[in-house]
Amino acid sequence: MESTWGNRQVAIVGMGLTGLSCARFFNARRVPFRVVDSREQPPLLDQFVTEFPAVEFVCGPFNNDTFGADDVLVVSPGMPITEPSIVNALDNGALLTSDIELFINSIKRPYIAITGSNGKSTVTTLVGEMLKHSGIHSEVAGNIGRPVLEQLLEGNRPDIFVLELSSFQLERLPYMGAAAATILNVTEDHMDRYDSMEDYHAAKWRVFEGASVAVVNRDDATTFLPVSVLEQTPDQIIEYGLGPSARGFGIQDDQITYQGEPVLAADTLKIKGRHNQLNVMAAMALCLSLNLEKRVSLPHLADAAIAFKGLEHRCEYVEEINNVVFYNDSKATNVGAAVAAIEGLSGDTPSIILIAGGLDKNSDFTPLADVCQVHVKHTVLIGQDAEKIADALAGQSVSRAESLELAVAAALLQSADGDSVLFAPACASFDMFENYEARGDAFRHAVHGIRSQAGEA
Repeated sequence: MESTWGNRQVAIVGMGLTGLSCARFFNARRVPFRVVDSREQPPLLDQFVTEFPAVEFVCGPFNNDTFGADDVLVVSPGMPITEPSIVNALDNGALLTSDIELFINSIKRPYIAITGSNGKSTVTTLVGEMLKHSGIHSEVAGNIGRPVLEQLLEGNRPDIFVLELSSFQLERLPYMGAAAATILNVTEDHMDRYDSMEDYHAAKWRVFEGASVAVVNRDDATTFLPVSVLEQTPDQIIEYGLGPSARGFGIQDDQITYQGEPVLAADTLKIKGRHNQLNVMAAMALCLSLNLEKRVSLPHLADAAIAFKGLEHRCEYVEEINNVVFYNDSKATNVGAAVAAIEGLSGDTPSIILIAGGLDKNSDFTPLADVCQVHVKHTVLIGQDAEKIADALAGQSVSRAESLELAVAAALLQSADGDSVLFAPACASFDMFENYEARGDAFRHAVHGIRSQAGEA
């Protein structure tokens, strides 16, 4: 490794968890590096200094001289590669890399690559569980849980890695080469980071580069490139969708099927909604594509799917109060995720009362308004950009609340017997909370508090 890096000056850009894992990676290989962050006081600065007392740390706004002496920039996902000082360094010959590229170049194992605007964590976790049920040692990593390089540092050597990848991670990869890859969906998100949907989509499409198998949703053209552009031949493509299919996965007579044959009854799944049926089929297709020593079988995959209870903050059942069920989908940080949650619940409840709002990411709320018109009885809005959502929902039943606790109380007042209250913000959380997890926890706490006040604890 030392001969690979030679005398190159390496700069790690970003003092978050990814940057810390990169520093540990280079330190373990005795590769000199320095660490740069555009913030004056990065939250992990003290930990960096404690672990690497001899390393140079530079904090504060970037300028054209920031990376003048650096040969390699290891840029964390949170830092746009369109940052002028980074662009200037690359124009002057610096090389761009990332923790994901370092990881891929270091492992000697196959890996599955999963991306999409929504559902990535659910499908990534499902694939890990399905492989476990099949007796295959896998490790889940990437944009879920710990940074990927921590897996290397701990010496984990599974049969296969399952990687959740964001567009920010994909956009800085020169090549992928996954054993199997998928784009679950592409809906408007991160428009505060990308100039257009085309740019955002292009970042997602990179996941298919060099993949042995492409898994695509045949009903959603955003999940695949035209066949003329895809590297994969037809026999390297596994499709899935909500209708019947003689070729791939589908749904017929409320059964998830493969090549027309029943695999499992959709109503046996603990994760509800059509979007989760798609997630299950995508996970099955990814696992089936591997055929590792023929250990992957449909019965094993079905057993894992039926046992899977879902993830926190993703259409998570919270409580039932006066025959009204509360669901926490705080992870719905964009419009597409909120729309999917509403559509997914719509078949299981007479009416939905929606709680939404937060920090807008330069989104178009028209798709949310359209689905609310059909499936939502009332919407309670919170957060910094509540008025922008209210404008999109003009003519519909809408109210506003100053806090999440008041929003929960208002939603219960608007509900009737058998209704569902869905917390799907369609926005980022940072106007009111540290992250979507803290926001979801606050929602659950508010719901439990309402139940206690009602004397139903």
